[in-house]
Amino acid sequence: MRVQTVHAALASLVVIGTAIAGTGLLTVQATAGPPTPQVMDGTAQSTNIAAEAPRGRWDPTTGTGELILDNRSYYTVFQGEDDIEAWRNTDGDVVSGTLLEGESGASEGDLLDLTSSIPADQATGRYSSAELTARVLEPRISQVTLRNQNGVEMGADAAIPTNNPVLVTADWNYVQAEDIQIAVVDQSEGITIEKEVLAASPSDAQAAQLPADFSTTNLSRVTQGLGTTGHNTAYWLLDFTEVDEGAYTLRIEGSDSLTANDAAWTTELSVGEPTAPTETTTALTSTTPQTETTAPATPSTERPSETPTTEAVSPRTPTRSQTSTVSPTQTTTEVDGAGFGLATGLLAGLVVAAVVTLRRL
Repeated sequence: MRVQTVHAALASLVVIGTAIAGTGLLTVQATAGPPTPQVMDGTAQSTNIAAEAPRGRWDPTTGTGELILDNRSYYTVFQGEDDIEAWRNTDGDVVSGTLLEGESGASEGDLLDLTSSIPADQATGRYSSAELTARVLEPRISQVTLRNQNGVEMGADAAIPTNNPVLVTADWNYVQAEDIQIAVVDQSEGITIEKEVLAASPSDAQAAQLPADFSTTNLSRVTQGLGTTGHNTAYWLLDFTEVDEGAYTLRIEGSDSLTANDAAWTTELSVGEPTAPTETTTALTSTTPQTETTAPATPSTERPSETPTTEAVSPRTPTRSQTSTVSPTQTTTEVDGAGFGLATGLLAGLVVAAVVTLRRL
């Protein structure tokens, strides 16, 4: 009977110990689980239409949307804009059909009708009513710059070697209203070839002209601006390597309705033989042997002194590796040991108690 009683006691101790160890494991696993707070993701924010003025509901890639006006800011709109879906005030009310009167200068006495489009010949200047204000401007391409592969600015009428890519930079004053696009026309055939000559591999000198957050892949995008690249300056790279020599027309204009007068920019390009790149290559080739001849002389003198230094450092490398290996092991023990240490200690105590009991029996 005593033996059976002892066996039963031991079995109970094992069950209790296992349960405690299991609890420790569950506790460790629950503690080690990564937190996943996602409550804030579901927080909704109400929109403030006044903060969206004047083009918060406007798409510059298509030049369409709603325009929002207040009674004091004289938000800018442009001659020739169309596809205006609605005019609103800062309370969100539709005010389409309202007439604004010119205040001074060229616009004095003229009327601005808030309809689906703004006439291309609308007088520029300030307009207002009892509750709304607006300012009409002429849309224009303000600046275009051409740079060769050396990053040097070149004239629009300069001859361009076929193997010398050109970086085109353009700024325009109607950025908020509409993106702009580039077109390259082969004058000999009268066809557009911009998709054939646009490239995305600038030279180092040309890449230095780009903003840090401007991806070079955008250099080959026909349309650029806030709606497409997120930038208020456009950058294109033209590579004429695969086309014939001759005369080409380069044109930059709005991507939708702003394409007339100063809203567009046009020039002619003369693409010719690759003479300049050939001279640059020759100069670099003649310099290269001098660099290569000097380079071996320096290592030949320094090699004897570098060899013992390398051998002396080599034995230290395993020491650093061993230290870095121990760190994760200790960290793992600390993370997983909380539950296991408690469970193991309790279980060991129970086993000792059982052994003492058996000896007394």
